[in-house]
Amino acid sequence: MTNIEWDDKFSVGITLIDEQHKMLMQRLNDLSKAIERNQSIGEIVRVLGFLIDYTNFHFSTEEKHMIE
Repeated sequence: MTNIEWDDKFSVGITLIDEQHKMLMQRLNDLSKAIERNQSIGEIVRVLGFLIDYTNFHFSTEEKHMIE
């Protein structure tokens, strides 16, 4: 499976948000690799758990920026 690569066209111009988007892309790549390599369900669940938590954190950050 192909990795998702960061491109500056994805930038929203807010460093914090862009860095969080890069982290989400990296973790999606980690999930893809874990599935491709038939890693244990525990490892896949661990990566998914991180993605869920980090996505919630990220959306909270975006909401705060919208309010400001």
